[in-house]
Amino acid sequence: MRFAWLFVLVACGKSGKKAVPQGSFDTLKVTMAGQPIAIDRAFIKRVSPDVYTVVLGAGKGSCEDLLAGADKSKPGTQAFSFTFAKRVDEAFHVTDVWSRDFSVKVSAPGTVMFDGNADKDTKATIKNVVFNEGGFSATGSFTAVGCGEPVVTGLGTPKMPKKMKAVMVIGGRVLDVRGVTVQARAGAADATDLPNIRISSSPLDCSGVTLPAQAILERSDGKWSLSGTWFDAPRIDTEDKAKPLTFSANNVGNSTDGPTLMLQVSGLGSIGGIQVELNGTAEAIECVSGGRPASGTGSSPSPDAR
Repeated sequence: MRFAWLFVLVACGKSGKKAVPQGSFDTLKVTMAGQPIAIDRAFIKRVSPDVYTVVLGAGKGSCEDLLAGADKSKPGTQAFSFTFAKRVDEAFHVTDVWSRDFSVKVSAPGTVMFDGNADKDTKATIKNVVFNEGGFSATGSFTAVGCGEPVVTGLGTPKMPKKMKAVMVIGGRVLDVRGVTVQARAGAADATDLPNIRISSSPLDCSGVTLPAQAILERSDGKWSLSGTWFDAPRIDTEDKAKPLTFSANNVGNSTDGPTLMLQVSGLGSIGGIQVELNGTAEAIECVSGGRPASGTGSSPSPDAR
């Protein structure tokens, strides 16, 4: 999916005149094989909550192309891009650095400081950039033009909003629950077997497409895990310390996305050394398999569940 995020490039305006710089780069120095690259524009988009992609160009780059993932570059122009994400430690970690115009290899890109939100037509400041490996070097700070974020539609997004009044507290940080799905476990003996559940800070549906989210809490075949953009790798509950996390069905219903359950979520546990707490109510979509809905709760079958 890297190329879906690739910055894209536009040359100067139709008149052929040099474009007015977009952003500021007073302390930014970029070189390739010892030769300076005169960056004159920078654009930033919000890929998902707490995840951002920046494109820095010498004569090319635009918000429209960055959001669309198109490529309108012309010969003689150069650019590079990088993505950074806030982790659970609240630092912004660079996850990838790349260019379509020259070879970039940064094995340990480190962190940056970020001030802004990437909303359209705002300014965002990125500081403490230190990429220096092979023939490529980019160091310093700069200000980028905010482009907003791509509109999320299609698979992964429920057709209609669900009622959510639940939060999950991850390492002391509160996230609103925005998507929940439940599904009977494959091969489960009967409808009283505890179902699988996914709880996300982004919307969820039953398509199998998972939208990027800061945190996704999941119980699959009885084992809890924690993943998302806040983590460099999934955390697995290997010590059964997430057992206090529970959910129970209070009501059933239907929607354009399928059957629904109104769940009460609660509990305080830990997964991979990260404390996790659930609290509130959430309308979950039942991902029905073989005609059998997901039934049961996180502890014992609910009398209200089907």
